[in-house]
Amino acid sequence: MRTLALVVSVVMAGASLAQADVLTIRTDVDTYLRQQAPTAVYPTSNLLIGEDTTSLTANAVFAFDIPAVLSGKTIQSVTLTLTANSANAGARGGTFEVYELRRVFSEAYASWTNYSRVGVAGDMLPWTTPGAGSTTEDRYNTLLSSLSPTTTEIRSASSVYDFVGNSSFASAVSGKAGNTLYLIVQLAADELTDSDVTQMRIYSGEVATESYRPTLTVNYVPEPVSMALLGLGGLGLLTRRRK
Repeated sequence: MRTLALVVSVVMAGASLAQADVLTIRTDVDTYLRQQAPTAVYPTSNLLIGEDTTSLTANAVFAFDIPAVLSGKTIQSVTLTLTANSANAGARGGTFEVYELRRVFSEAYASWTNYSRVGVAGDMLPWTTPGAGSTTEDRYNTLLSSLSPTTTEIRSASSVYDFVGNSSFASAVSGKAGNTLYLIVQLAADELTDSDVTQMRIYSGEVATESYRPTLTVNYVPEPVSMALLGLGGLGLLTRRRK
């Protein structure tokens, strides 16, 4: 029994160590879709998310390359971090939401109307619903995360917005290991009913300071086999000592 207890302790210690694995994924592929200027593109601009005084909205889209190392791993948590780039004195707090995109957008051509184009000079490819609004063609309808910053936070030039993901966010990241995960952040639909400014102003991936760029932080556990081997190693060591 003492041997078993010690082996269990070794395995638990291995699990504890495994939980410390953290992967930081930053992107420089992002843009925003602006209803006020339906065909305008903003491939290198800082980003707007939310509505203005005319009740017109803007959504931000992001492309994150998910490393293949996450394939087969248990993902414990995912957080999307966005950093404010300027004060927004007239804005108020509200709820913002994260969803996975179905479309592969082009940073150079994405707008409120279109998500890409065919080649360099071909036809533009439109969203089914402008602003990536279709939940059957443009984006999925499964909420990955939401955040409700206060008015003070929205108006601050130094706010950091951490969208803590749910289990669906973890599954979305896991499913894209070795591929690209496309996300959209937008103001919640029930916030779009008035003329108040509810808007985030955030740094894009083009900012020189890497820590300000849109970032995914992924906490994950290595393959269970590694912890099992650690436990078996401990058992073998104890067995040899008993002999």
